[in-house]
Amino acid sequence: MAHIGPKYKAHKFIPYFQNFTNTYAEPRQFALWAEEACRQSHVVGIDVSTRPDCIHEVYLDILKELAARYHVDVTVELGLQSSNVHTLGKIERHHTAAEFIDAALRVGRYGFDLCAHVIADLPWDDRMDVEETAKLISVLPVTQVKIHSLYIVKGSAMDRQYAAGEFSLLDMEEYVERVLLMIRYMRPDIVFQRLVGRAPESSTVTVNWGRAWWVVRDRIEKELVSRDIWQGDRCSYMDGSAVRHFIQKEGV
Repeated sequence: MAHIGPKYKAHKFIPYFQNFTNTYAEPRQFALWAEEACRQSHVVGIDVSTRPDCIHEVYLDILKELAARYHVDVTVELGLQSSNVHTLGKIERHHTAAEFIDAALRVGRYGFDLCAHVIADLPWDDRMDVEETAKLISVLPVTQVKIHSLYIVKGSAMDRQYAAGEFSLLDMEEYVERVLLMIRYMRPDIVFQRLVGRAPESSTVTVNWGRAWWVVRDRIEKELVSRDIWQGDRCSYMDGSAVRHFIQKEGV
């Protein structure tokens, strides 16, 4: 806060528990961390990043109580990455889409904001998987989305697999196409916090095809304009889409 405040002339703050699984702790310890953040001057919200299989009502109750006591908003961020169970197994997520659905419904019942993280260019996903991921997110109480491109951390299991030729990376053009698909199938009121991620080159084998993140973002925005497409223009699959014509015919 001491650094960001003067630099950006900021007066209100949202402490962000970002790295790692921030609910993977005993509830008493989690409560101490969360309350310390909420107690800081000029804090208006708290953001907790975690895994779908680490959501339990005990932790959500803690956040609800702190939100009421300190008058702060709560956002929970969950890593989905893909709706394809086979892909999730390949990247060793150790959860499936079912755990994400369970966690999203639980968070939604508390009225918290919910941000889903997805990777658009996982090499084991095809475009149908990408569409299904957008649909899955849209039918759940998700309020925000962060889309990332795949980057490989040096020394990781994926680094060794990539070096051994066990999979190939998709190119930037395919990434752009998949992000466009996600945007088109995503519910119109969902906020996109990010269309491309960032990672330090010093600790990664590859990230964003060696391009600056804003170059990838600008390319996505250019395609949206040039093709005259927009968020949710293919979001017609909810609310009984197969019987909608009956409703319209009878003017209900």
